[in-house]
Amino acid sequence: MATQILQTISKEERERSLYQSQLIYELDQRSEKESAVKEAKLEIARNLKLKNIPIDVISETTGVPLDEVAAI
Repeated sequence: MATQILQTISKEERERSLYQSQLIYELDQRSEKESAVKEAKLEIARNLKLKNIPIDVISETTGVPLDEVAAI
């Protein structure tokens, strides 16, 4: 009986560890994707600013905050 309880606990710990690892992986993937999207938006904003497009139009079009567009 004690052996069975220990096996159950070990199995639950492995499953919890696997779940946590999967969750961390998914969060890392989401973070990388969000970072790439933000970088792409900033690059577009930078290019539009080089074309002398008004910063309020750039901000509205790209979703990059006005103060960030101004700082580019």
